[in-house]
Amino acid sequence: FPTRSYSDLSSGINAEYGDVLAERMGGSWERVSHLSYVAAFLVEAGLFYSHLHGRAVLDTQCHILVACSGFLTSASLLWCYVSPGCVVSTALYHSLVISHGLWFLETGFILLSPFETNVWKKDSDEHAMMTNVFFCWTYVTTVLVMTLICWFVWRDYKPGQSGKHHEHNRLLLSEMD
Repeated sequence: FPTRSYSDLSSGINAEYGDVLAERMGGSWERVSHLSYVAAFLVEAGLFYSHLHGRAVLDTQCHILVACSGFLTSASLLWCYVSPGCVVSTALYHSLVISHGLWFLETGFILLSPFETNVWKKDSDEHAMMTNVFFCWTYVTTVLVMTLICWFVWRDYKPGQSGKHHEHNRLLLSEMD
């Protein structure tokens, strides 16, 4: 008899349950992963939202904005799950994930500055209001960068247009045959 370790057995069982779950959810691992990401973002947002008691104004505001970002990201993922072919829901999801990560990083720099002097006053209402501005500008900047990238890609790879990239891709594909 071939010996199997416990890790082999557990990965096999998990794979079988995963296959059953994927079949029940529409036959696609991508759709199952959307639901697991929704759960992950909801749990993260819930944890950050439950961290609010007994904290300074700036700390509370940063935690609320991280939780808001997590809830918005999970909502956009649910929209991707409901309408799998929608480009707008996918673009919204990607922009929210990027801005969520950036805001998480910015929150770390605001609350736990790695520099010797921290310019953020934790009990200042003015500084707490500035976090809202930074949060909005983070998302706007993310959307602008994504729009520029999409525009450059669309400009170079327009459907039905023959250009240097299309000719290069056609030659590469012909060499593969």
